Parts: sequence; C-alpha cells; structure tokens
Amino acid sequence: GAGGGPEACETTPRRSGLEARVLGALDGRARSLDDIASSVGAKGAAELLAVLAALEVDGAVERMPGPRFRRPARQGSSGRGR
Repeated sequence: GAGGGPEACETTPRRSGLEARVLGALDGRARSLDDIASSVGAKGAAELLAVLAALEVDGAVERMPGPRFRRPARQGSSGRGR
C-alpha cells in the first residue's frame, strides 16, 4: 500500500520576497548576518536565520565562519576530474 497525504507537503521550496532579497544581497561575497539583515530589511535575526537556513538546505547559500553567508561558487568552470 501507499502512505501519503498533505502532511508531506508541509515545507515547500518557495522563493519569498525576503529570500529573493537575501540572494540578491549575497552577490558572491561572504556577508555577516547583521549586514544582510540591514540590506534586506529583515524584521529580526530569527527571521533572517530561518530564510538563510532554508536557502542553505536548498544549496542556494553557504554558511561561512563568522558567522557569514555567501552564494556557492559556480559548478561549471571548476570541474574536479578523475
């Protein structure tokens, strides 16, 4: 049998306005949480951290020490050969 329902669709990958602004703020350079929050106009750190976490899971951003965040490098020119 199959077991599934609307419960599985609880977390859907949607690009909210805040997520789009965060991606726009991260133009390839690692930025601090405070800098990103100021740039995108986030209500608070918790809100921004939630968005960054979702984008990180999706592979849209990388977490750096600091804490800092940035967009990952392109996976096209940099090809690890075997």
